[in-house]
Amino acid sequence: LASVLEKAPEAFILLLEGARTHLPRFERTLGEDALEQLIFLPRMSREKVLQVVSQCDAFLDTYPWGGGVTVLESLAMCTPVVVLPRKTTILQLGLGHLRTIGLERDLAARDIEQYGEIAARLGADNYFRQHMRQTICARKKLLFMEEESVDEWARFLIHVAHDKAAVDLKPETWPWEKSRELHREQEKRDYERGWAF
Repeated sequence: LASVLEKAPEAFILLLEGARTHLPRFERTLGEDALEQLIFLPRMSREKVLQVVSQCDAFLDTYPWGGGVTVLESLAMCTPVVVLPRKTTILQLGLGHLRTIGLERDLAARDIEQYGEIAARLGADNYFRQHMRQTICARKKLLFMEEESVDEWARFLIHVAHDKAAVDLKPETWPWEKSRELHREQEKRDYERGWAF
């Protein structure tokens, strides 16, 4: 948050009420003046939270844990999501979602400095923010209407319901080498872009 507030000193950051437990850390890392820029939202229904998210200039993917469902919900509301994959200790879901809609180069940061820069740009640059919103709105069907993923989940759930292996993982039926090759290529691109170690 310090990087965001440094780059966008007039910004306000909305946090859910539960984040109040982090106030001692915020006091240490942000300073007293910056605390006035944090707004803690009271408990509210999911629908109201989504209404608030839809009005925000940006959604900051949390690190080190990653936002998971909340990232998807933000993208569903066409709200740009800023991610910092190198700081995410578990699954890099946010980066994967941005990659799916082709916005990883615009909204995925290499480091904390760039994380703040992207967030500040979304807040200050109306053209950039609107372009990101329109692009997300036009492409979000790739996240939510992708038939291949739906079919894969359906097969998995049917097999689980029937207490069978979801996928036949015999080496001769599963393209292990091709899968590993694709993974290595993606890992190399991520490293070159500064998203991976």
